[in-house]
Amino acid sequence: KVQDEIGSRLDVIVQISITVFVIVVVVSLTLAGLMSKSITNSIGNLEDTVAQFGQGNFAVRTKEAKDTDLKVLYETFNSMADQIEVLVENIKREQINSRNLELKLLQAQINPHFLYNTLDNIVWLVEDDRKEDAENIVTYLSQFFRTTLSGGRDFIRLQEEFQHIEAYRKIQSFRYRDILSFELDLPQEL
Repeated sequence: KVQDEIGSRLDVIVQISITVFVIVVVVSLTLAGLMSKSITNSIGNLEDTVAQFGQGNFAVRTKEAKDTDLKVLYETFNSMADQIEVLVENIKREQINSRNLELKLLQAQINPHFLYNTLDNIVWLVEDDRKEDAENIVTYLSQFFRTTLSGGRDFIRLQEEFQHIEAYRKIQSFRYRDILSFELDLPQEL
C-alpha cells in the first residue's frame, strides 16, 4: 500500500513538475518573444530614422527608447544629428557669404578698370573739343555709379538694373561706336 501510495504521489509530482516545466517554458518563450519584438521594433525604428537622415532629412530624430541599451544608442544618434544639422546650416551660411564676397570682389575689380577707361574717354573727348559728349559721359557715369552703390543695398529693382545697364551701354557706345550694337527690352509688367 505504501508503495502504491508513494508511486501515485510520485506520479502526481511528475505530472506537476511537467506541467510547471511546460508553463515555465511557455512563459519564457512568450517573454523572450516580446523582448525580441520590442528590441526588433526599436532597432527597426532607428533604422528608418537613420535612412531618412541619410536621404537628407536632417530634422528627423528618434523617439524615446524603452530599452536602456538602445536608449543610449538613440540619444547618441539624436546628438549626432543635432551636430550635423548645425554643421550643414553653417556650411550653407558660409557658402552664401563666400558667394557674396566673391561678387563684391569681382565688382571691386571691374569698377576701377571701367572707371579708368571712361575717364580716359572723357579726357580724349575734351582734348578733341567734344565737350557735350564729355558732359554726357560724365552724366552717364554718375548714373552708373549711383546705381552701383545703390545706397548700400544688396538688391535693386529690375527697373534700376535696366537704368544701370543703359548707362553702361551709353558710356561704352562712345568708346565702341561702330562695333557695339544691342537692344534692351523690359516688359512693362516686370
